[in-house]
Amino acid sequence: MDWMTFTVNVVEALAWPLVAVYLALQFKDHFVAILPTLTSFKAGPLEAAFDRAVKQVQVTAREVEPPVSSAGIPGDQPAPIESSKEFRDTWQTATVRPSVAILDSWRQIEDGIVNLIADKGLFVPEKGAYSLTASLQALEAAKVLPLDAIALIYELRSLRNQVASAAGFEPTAITARGYVDSAYKVISLLRGLLSPSSIRLRVGPDGAFRE
Repeated sequence: MDWMTFTVNVVEALAWPLVAVYLALQFKDHFVAILPTLTSFKAGPLEAAFDRAVKQVQVTAREVEPPVSSAGIPGDQPAPIESSKEFRDTWQTATVRPSVAILDSWRQIEDGIVNLIADKGLFVPEKGAYSLTASLQALEAAKVLPLDAIALIYELRSLRNQVASAAGFEPTAITARGYVDSAYKVISLLRGLLSPSSIRLRVGPDGAFRE
């Protein structure tokens, strides 16, 4: 190989890396803007889709109005749920065991729905006693839960089912915390709709809520 050929080969070998660096510098802002949409290259289609769905649920959860206190007596309402020990514990669980945190948050939503139906004395057909759809229909018919809250609960259930049924699927800690945050907004809503007498029975001396 003569020096001319060697020089040409070296230039060809260096050309594409240099072009790539140049393009990266020139279009850095564009790459940064689209980076969130490229999660699938790192985590896979399922993880990326789940992350996007949780972010959308977070937006929906922020739009759900909290109930107006019906107790009217200081101390009758639970402490703000974000400051509760159960929320902090679930938040921490999401760091190390994201799926467990999601499943546990959903279980508390189910408990909240059961408690609210019992508190309002609503009738749910026996065959639908363990049906989320039948329970939510009863709450909707009685005008206890607003439609946006019901829609949010269905979205959270869909995400929970994905975690429970997808073998080997583990959301990221950040995504799990997003789910937990949205779930606890629903839990807070369900608890806030309980009658004053139920709240008195379920709120401990420390302000913690007991299911």
